[in-house]
Amino acid sequence: MEKLDQPRVKFNDHVLGDGQAVVDAACKMHLEGIVSKKTEARYVGGRTRSWLKSKCGYRQEFVIIGYTDPRGSRQEFGSLLLGYHDPEGRLVYAGRVGTGFDAGLLKQVKKEMRAYARPTAPTDVPPPARERRMAHWITPRLVAEIKFAGWTSDNLIRQGAFLGIRRDRPAADIVRDDEQTPKLVSRRAKSASAPKTAESEIKLTHPDRVVFPGTKITKASLAEYYDLVAERMLPHIIDRPLTVVRYPAGIGGPSFIQRHITGHPPPGIEEIQAGDEKFMMIRGASGLRALVQMSAIEIHAWGCKPGNPEHPDRLVFDLDPDVDLPWARITRAAREIMEILISVKLRPFLKTTGGKGLHIVAPILPTVDWERAKAFSKSIAEEMVRRKGDEYTANMRKANRAGRIFIDYLRNSRMATSAAPYSVRAREGAPVSMPIDWEEIDSLKGANKVTVENARRYLKGHAVDPWANFDSDRVDLLDAVNASK
Repeated sequence: MEKLDQPRVKFNDHVLGDGQAVVDAACKMHLEGIVSKKTEARYVGGRTRSWLKSKCGYRQEFVIIGYTDPRGSRQEFGSLLLGYHDPEGRLVYAGRVGTGFDAGLLKQVKKEMRAYARPTAPTDVPPPARERRMAHWITPRLVAEIKFAGWTSDNLIRQGAFLGIRRDRPAADIVRDDEQTPKLVSRRAKSASAPKTAESEIKLTHPDRVVFPGTKITKASLAEYYDLVAERMLPHIIDRPLTVVRYPAGIGGPSFIQRHITGHPPPGIEEIQAGDEKFMMIRGASGLRALVQMSAIEIHAWGCKPGNPEHPDRLVFDLDPDVDLPWARITRAAREIMEILISVKLRPFLKTTGGKGLHIVAPILPTVDWERAKAFSKSIAEEMVRRKGDEYTANMRKANRAGRIFIDYLRNSRMATSAAPYSVRAREGAPVSMPIDWEEIDSLKGANKVTVENARRYLKGHAVDPWANFDSDRVDLLDAVNASK
């Protein structure tokens, strides 16, 4: 029995600096994470950018072995029941996960599970009796990727969240990864969401062909760049409909945009169904190299979660400035839109476009359709114009842009994509669309200064991915709408 005279909260001395080492130590001790703040910041209520939550967490695949009935207003099913194979090859119960779904995903996953229905649990080690109540079992064929906080004393996952179906992993290969170290999911942590990027076997034809005239950037060096950024880039593009810009003869030659698979693409390029059409997609690092083999330079991904193309999971605001505007005007605009988004409980992330401007991207839960998302993003752009009509415009007409920055909210329309994080741009000098930390915006000299040629040096000096926790703490856009009223 707990002694009531023992303190419920223990105060620890302040630790100044070495934040990464502190978080690493916390994760190795299987703590949930660390909360830190800027030393000069005040102690105030509410969410501010002066405080940082660095959470520890795990991520791995599990076999789906069943599901429970839904409760309340929820449809299709309540939770997925999960399992893995132990060292003896037995399928054992690993717990349940009921978050990470929207209405579209619930319907899709339920439809797939129905095809594998069976009357009894497929596990060799029966789940606890309390977990068997109201359970529906399926033959272990489907594999789900799960993010979770750790393991309980009963060897069940804790605080799990569904990330997606992994169609590239056979159910028979799924085991518990007992040796994995908790991966950080904080803004300052190494990306925990990237799939493993095994060495690609895609062979390049004409690897020595110069892709960007006036540089030493060849087809091979372009592939090397995408290999370099694959771990950070893949979480934002895998299993999503893609649009690529291909230059068969390099920049300066003919180009065309491609969304659909034609002919016989290299291995690694697959199809994904979105509505009545099938679009191009990739599942891993080999797919990136396959796109290079196809002479694709720019990679654009839909802003929607895998398997749910009708509901966006991010908002994109493209700051497109008049060509004569100074860079300081553009960075100031980025800060102003950041403050508006934070005021309505959204969490904005920043990246260069590789062109003239900046992209501000806010992750959201996929709970609304494209039209609702576009209407909300339009209201944010119009608020910017209302505040400073002489500096901003929400009208795409060229005549309205003189001396102003166009707040392009139209990127939030279905099939209206923008350059993916880390994508190369088909522009002079081979610039890339590089994610940056908000705190570094003042040191950035322009939106096209990080290029294929200097990317390795840039990333070496920026070892922490500023978008590492993009997928954590997503916001329901309906809550943001209410906060804006």
